Amino acid sequence: MVLPEGMEGIRISTKDFSKQSLVKLADELELIPLKYDTDESLVANYFSMDVSEEYIYIVSYSQIQNKFIQMFDKSGNFIKTLRDFPQIDLAFDRIVGISVLSEDSVLIGTNRHMVITDQFLNYLDHKPHGVAIENVFSRGEYIYAFTNNNVVNFQDESTFFSVLVFDKRLNLVSGFKPFVVEENMSRRNVFIHGNILPFAEGILYTEYLNDTLYEITPDGGRPRYLIDFGSKKLNRDKYPDELYITTSDVLERGIMHNPITPVRFGSGKLYFKFTYNEISYAVFQDFEKERTLILDPEYTLVNGDFIPFPHYYDGEYFYSMIDDEFAETLKTLKDVPENSIVRQLIRHFEKEFNPMLFKFKVSI
Repeated sequence: MVLPEGMEGIRISTKDFSKQSLVKLADELELIPLKYDTDESLVANYFSMDVSEEYIYIVSYSQIQNKFIQMFDKSGNFIKTLRDFPQIDLAFDRIVGISVLSEDSVLIGTNRHMVITDQFLNYLDHKPHGVAIENVFSRGEYIYAFTNNNVVNFQDESTFFSVLVFDKRLNLVSGFKPFVVEENMSRRNVFIHGNILPFAEGILYTEYLNDTLYEITPDGGRPRYLIDFGSKKLNRDKYPDELYITTSDVLERGIMHNPITPVRFGSGKLYFKFTYNEISYAVFQDFEKERTLILDPEYTLVNGDFIPFPHYYDGEYFYSMIDDEFAETLKTLKDVPENSIVRQLIRHFEKEFNPMLFKFKVSI
């Protein structure tokens, strides 16, 4: 494929699907059982996370969609839950994300404010940011906030942004509009999609049903990677309505779509997921070795070797999580080896309600 200068392409083909476990790629694997003590310690639906040298911060949400933050130590022992700040009126606001700024300060994003706390989530300061954001991340000297095309109050009302960049003093540095806006069409087709995993220099993200991965760094924003699904890609001319529908028969059968959760790691390596026939596949790409590895998550359960695909990357380690909803599937497996990961998960969920966290490096 011919690409603009500065872009790299990845061709995805079913013939490259690998019957290989993520376990085989994992180095320094550590299983961290998040302890359940009281209902306050119960992790709900996972949304995002961040880690410091000493603590794990999990953002999850209840059935009524109110997000809250839970703090654990690195052994998985529960410390506290944070739901709001008495210093801020959150009546029309809500927590959207968390990011560790330093070993003694944490950034918490809400719809309307940036809040600074100490490492124990005790309030220190806050600042209104004038835009309804969806999540926040901090990398290096900058904070990246995702707006999903909400109106920015300090700009003309017709100006929309996908990403805003702030400095560590919470001052706005720059904003990035959606890279692709089709004329005379709703902007819903360019909302940011999937978990965002920051890497050392910035962030990568994808837009709904867009096969391009976009990069934002302190130097600016640009289309960075093109995912080529070949004959399996979504035909936008044939299925224009799919730009607006998040689930449909067309997308669920025979079409590869939604490359999400992209992150650059190591030297010249990239990770992301995509969907094909209702299954999420993981791609690990090594550009230096010109190697593409596509993993099927369901292959290794029967052998007892299992690591769920990553949810988070801290610049050195990947983290993934599995919760008690998966426990019923685990119980159906027969003759699972006693020393296997699956057997450890079964034993964990026999006595715990909280998820199991996986921490590991990846070698490909």
